[in-house]
Amino acid sequence: MFKNINNSYLLLNNKFLWNNFHKNMERTEIIKNITNNGLFIRNIQNPDEELQLLAVKNNASAIQYIKNPNKDIQLTAVNSNAFAIKYIKNPDKDIQLAAVKSNGEAILDIINPDKDVQLEAVKSSGKTIISLIKSHKDLCFILNFVMGCFILKTSVDIYYKHFY
Repeated sequence: MFKNINNSYLLLNNKFLWNNFHKNMERTEIIKNITNNGLFIRNIQNPDEELQLLAVKNNASAIQYIKNPNKDIQLTAVNSNAFAIKYIKNPDKDIQLAAVKSNGEAILDIINPDKDVQLEAVKSSGKTIISLIKSHKDLCFILNFVMGCFILKTSVDIYYKHFY
């Protein structure tokens, strides 16, 4: 990555020098660095869509360093790693669904998930039921849909009975 290894430590530990260094990098060098490590995108100011896509394909967590990623970038990230949804601000229903279809437990990283998303999460991962019960109070519709149950809530425990 660096032509002069003796200066690499100085560049990485001096933000001003690093910012000036990567601004002068050629596009091919930037692409090479992002291809090797998607998180390198955090060093690029205002990366274009091609660089963003390359970064999230390499490492879905790179989306956290992209300001206002478009829907295609978001979908690529959650399809690569469902848990990347935690880095997306206000993901729409399609992005939420893509994440929970990939891994139902990704719902734990979604604030106020849509009811359809909750249902999909439960379908794809039975463990999600327990997590949803702990994190949401009104889930009768999910349990009725999935397990044919009803819930009796008390101040201490949640009981459920199967009916035949």
